[in-house]
This record gives sequence, C-alpha cells and structure tokens, in this order.
Amino acid sequence: MIRSLFDVQWGLSIEKQGETRALFEQVHGNNILSYRTTEDYPGKSAPLIQADGVQSYLSQSEIYVYTADCYPVLFFTEDPEGPIAALHAGWRGLKKRIVKKGLSFFTDFAEVHAVLGPAIGPCCFSVREDFVEDWKAEGLNPHKFLSQRDHRIYFNLLDFLLTNELDSLPKKNIHLDLFRCTVCSSPPLPSFRRNKSANPRLRTWIRKLK
Repeated sequence: MIRSLFDVQWGLSIEKQGETRALFEQVHGNNILSYRTTEDYPGKSAPLIQADGVQSYLSQSEIYVYTADCYPVLFFTEDPEGPIAALHAGWRGLKKRIVKKGLSFFTDFAEVHAVLGPAIGPCCFSVREDFVEDWKAEGLNPHKFLSQRDHRIYFNLLDFLLTNELDSLPKKNIHLDLFRCTVCSSPPLPSFRRNKSANPRLRTWIRKLK
C-alpha cells in the first residue's frame, strides 16, 4: 500500500522481524534521531541507538518504524526543502508527548502534514484503573477519552492523538486513509494484543522523492 503527495511517498508492509534492518531500537520513549547524511544510518553490525523516531532531510532514503498496535505517525511538509519524520507512538510514547516533540522539528515550515497508520482503535484498547491514574500523575486529563462498556474501561488513543497532539494542524492535513484497528480489522493486521507476538509486524515508511 503506497501513497504520494507533494513529492513525498509513504506506505506500509507486513514484515517478519529481521526482514529489514531497524534504524534504531524502539523503547517506548520520546527520543527522536536526526539523519542528515547517509552516514547517519546504522551500519550492518553497529549497535542501534535507543529511540522512537527519526527525522531526515535526505532524498530517496526511507525512514520507518515498526508497530503491532502502537501508532505509526509520519510527518512531512509541502516545502521541498523541509524534513520528513517517522515516529513510533504507543501509549507510553504518547504520554511522553513524542508526537508534540516530532512536530517541533517542523516549526519553520508551513503546511505540515501528518499520516496515521494502522494501530489499536478505541474499539479495542481496554485499560485498567492504574493506567488512568498513571496519566493523571503525568498532568494529563484522561477522563474525556474514556468510555465504559461490558464492565471494562476503554481509552481512545486516536482521539487523544488528534485533539491533543495534532490539534495545531488543519484537519485537511491529517491523513487517516491508512488507519484501521490492528486488533479487530479484517483481514487481520499484526497485533500484539491479539496475537501476543510482534512477529510479523507493520513497517510504516516515508521518503522524499526529490
């Protein structure tokens, strides 16, 4: 599945672990790397840096993240001189504001776009009371994103992402055509919550064409 706009191309694929070498070790944090030359890419035997996102100005070089319920978030700008970015944003990374941090790389550019790939939807992300208390301890207000059904609590990560983290972007610049719930959509996508495994997993990528 491939999309393109403003000389930027992005897409996703389902891959087994090891099929494509990771660009960094994803750890559910908010560290974002910056690649300005091809030498910044990790060598075949080099240890990977712990991070959950990467920003790049390079043309014809993919950057990407792996997910199996977490949100893959891609950024690009209509400015041909602007950067692109790929973020791995699970609930821990969202709580640490990785998406807001990713957007900070684009403050000097107009018409920033965000692409959200497949991830766990509000239909399937059930949480416990300690999750709610943990978010409150971070100074966030989780209650407007909570719902209850079948004696379970559900948290709407998608709504949090759209209204708290991407609220500075025009709605027309937020692309949701790739999004669907990884847990319950059919045909099934990689989902750790459903399969108890992140192998295979989704690789969501973006690259500048010029």
